[in-house]
Amino acid sequence: MRLVLAFILVSVAVSCTTGSSARTAPLRIGLFVGVDGVTYSSDGSKFGLYGKYADRELVRKVPAEELVRLVSRLTEAGLLNEKPPRLDVMKIPPQTYEVRIQWADHEYHCRWYHSHHCVGGCHVPSKYLDILDDVPVSWRADLPRKFVDQNRELIDEEKTPKRN
Repeated sequence: MRLVLAFILVSVAVSCTTGSSARTAPLRIGLFVGVDGVTYSSDGSKFGLYGKYADRELVRKVPAEELVRLVSRLTEAGLLNEKPPRLDVMKIPPQTYEVRIQWADHEYHCRWYHSHHCVGGCHVPSKYLDILDDVPVSWRADLPRKFVDQNRELIDEEKTPKRN
């Protein structure tokens, strides 16, 4: 029964995110705050985005079914349809927040910013933060907490009326 359910979840995740061209489960998903990252994968692999800072990407080995479940929830919430935020001209680059998903045949990433120089909100939308808040306790690490907490602070700042 679990095998059938896992197969159904993989099929749903793939059809929702990649169309009919790929029939594989996600290999890994990474959360990055700047160059610091945590990657969840079933085989213990990393993204390895920043060679000079390779030691700053942690890896958490997780069951493939759980990886499929997390990616499915994020894609069902609209992650693959996100439009990048538009930044106004600035002198100092903002802190970046990035979600990366790797399948066997392609990779997807979405980046947000901790910046007040943005048009239409730069923080990670709360619907994704809620999903990330719900990951199993055994997956938790300091970085995902930072990813969620800093973005919740930005959301709270936007809700607070500004005083002149």
